[in-house]
Amino acid sequence: GTSFTDMIVREREYGGKFADFDDFLSRMQTLGMNKRQFEALIKAGALDSFGIYRSRLLAVYEKLMERSGGASLDGQLDIFSTDTALSAPKTEFPELPEFSAAEKLRLEKEISGMFLSGHMLDDYSENCAAVSPDSVSEILSSFGENAGGGKYKEKDTVKVCGIISQRTNKMTKADKPMAFVSLEGAEGSTVEIIVFPDVLTEYGHLLTKDEAVCVVGKLSKRDEEDVKILMSSAVRLSHNGETPAVPEMQGGSREYNAARRTAGVSAAQGSAAGENRGMQSTPARGANVRLYLKVPSMESNELRRAQAFISIFRGNVPVTVYDAAAKTASHMTGAGARV
Repeated sequence: GTSFTDMIVREREYGGKFADFDDFLSRMQTLGMNKRQFEALIKAGALDSFGIYRSRLLAVYEKLMERSGGASLDGQLDIFSTDTALSAPKTEFPELPEFSAAEKLRLEKEISGMFLSGHMLDDYSENCAAVSPDSVSEILSSFGENAGGGKYKEKDTVKVCGIISQRTNKMTKADKPMAFVSLEGAEGSTVEIIVFPDVLTEYGHLLTKDEAVCVVGKLSKRDEEDVKILMSSAVRLSHNGETPAVPEMQGGSREYNAARRTAGVSAAQGSAAGENRGMQSTPARGANVRLYLKVPSMESNELRRAQAFISIFRGNVPVTVYDAAAKTASHMTGAGARV
């Protein structure tokens, strides 16, 4: 709490800057720092300035508290605590690798309820830029008490990037699974995503805790409830340096539909492929059937896996491949080019 942090500040002002980790430990234990407070400082990154990995501190902090004998879990002192702390030997730490940036962010949120040293989306910033997502904060503010004609309105189609912080599965009256997903955007605001059974069947594998995704859907506002997004599609975001994953908006992108026309088939004859490595085609009644496969590039693992799949399950439906990187489409030819 604030009383503990105030105590740290006062000690630094009175006794001078902490020389190193051992100096901090001995002085703060003399003042009654307990294990719970020590752990919180480590997880929050408050001790990073001492140059010791958080992983190593967490591995030994309980033993360090016991070694000095100066503070119990309740922060009680005994009469020998000062001498014991001052005579304690220099701390030796185990040779452990540091937590990843994502792991450190999870620890920060666990202990404080927020990310302190960055955001889980930092590793996906290039993909987010390529998507040009709608702002979760702006969406929420458009429906707040003092919205007054905000940027967004009910039934608007939006695409939002974020980290899944929670997922709750429920059954519909028809005994089909659906899900309620909490998505945290880059600004720290969280919006609820409603995933109906058909959509959950197709994209449910992407909607796991701590997954970075881009979700497309329509805004829904009912009575006094917060605004929600009725999801229609989603993609898993790519790490920086990888080919960006771009979700299909309703009706397909302009480039995708142009490539379909290049391949000789009107966009009206089928619906666009769902996610960056997904494949689906719903031809109009009476139209020629063709499968459209969207891949990040012609050298991608997704295409190689699809080719292997098609070679096993051969059929009579021709396949057209859309290269997202080059924005071109081509027919698959040769043996095993139909599914």
